[in-house]
Amino acid sequence: MGEGETSANRANALEQAVIRLRAQYATDVATLQQVVNAHTETQERVTEEFFAQMTNIIQKLASFQPTSTTTTPAPLPTQVPAAPQVATNPDRVQ
Repeated sequence: MGEGETSANRANALEQAVIRLRAQYATDVATLQQVVNAHTETQERVTEEFFAQMTNIIQKLASFQPTSTTTTPAPLPTQVPAAPQVATNPDRVQ
């Protein structure tokens, strides 16, 4: 087998490898696109469910009315309380 024939065989093998790699690449891209589409659909469905739940919660909150048992907040103090007296330590040298 001469060098020309060896080169032709090598070129043919490389060409076949390129064809296989291109086919694998196309398959990988298609698979990735399917995964992305599935995740997108799932995310859209979850988002719609979340908004429906939030709408329901907001409607329930809007329907709440204060009752007679509702306490009113205590009035704010008009004067700040004095600092508490600290007991002096008789054992301490001053």
